[in-house]
Amino acid sequence: MREYDILDLIAETADIIADYHGMNVPYCESMDMSLFHQPVLAMLDDPDDQPDLGDLRFLAQNNRLLPKSLAEATMDEFRAHCKEHRDEILDEIEQECQNYINAYK
Repeated sequence: MREYDILDLIAETADIIADYHGMNVPYCESMDMSLFHQPVLAMLDDPDDQPDLGDLRFLAQNNRLLPKSLAEATMDEFRAHCKEHRDEILDEIEQECQNYINAYK
C-alpha cells in the first residue's frame, strides 16, 4: 500500500532533517515531520494507530494538506476527506518530503 511507503518516507525525511540540524530543527520542518503522518493514518483506519483529531484540525486551520473548511471537522469527516483525496494528499506529502531531502542531503 502506498500509504505505508509514504509513512516510511516521512520517517526517512525526519531522520535526514535531524541529522542535518541536530537539536535545532526549524519550526516548519519539525511541525511537518510531526504532523504529516496524521492524514495518512486517517486513510488507513488502523485500530492500533489512530490519528489525532487535534493534529488534523491544526493542519486544516493552517491550510496544510487539508482545507481550512475542515478546521472544525469530526474524525469521520476527516477520514472521508482523506480517503476521497488520497492520491492528492499522498502526492503533496511525497513532494514536500522530497523537497526537504533535496535541501538537506
